[in-house]
Amino acid sequence: ADLRSVVSWLNQSSSSNQIGLIGFCWGGLQAVLACSNMSDLFFTGVSIHGSAITADVVRPLKRPMLFIAASNDPPLQPNISSVIEQS
Repeated sequence: ADLRSVVSWLNQSSSSNQIGLIGFCWGGLQAVLACSNMSDLFFTGVSIHGSAITADVVRPLKRPMLFIAASNDPPLQPNISSVIEQS
């Protein structure tokens, strides 16, 4: 509901019709979910140091995403990378 409210406000306040979303840690997971479930509202997303991202979470992605890991983060699991590449 909060994201929909922000998008509504941005659409009324700006002439742009393409909105990107950036999330850090838990917000990175929310960015992935938003680019899957609310793809009509967002053009693209960025997940920085995203937590709890699994293959099942990225499978329904409908918008391009950039995933940025912190230096001590483990790499994305191979099954997650292959799912992302298939999208």
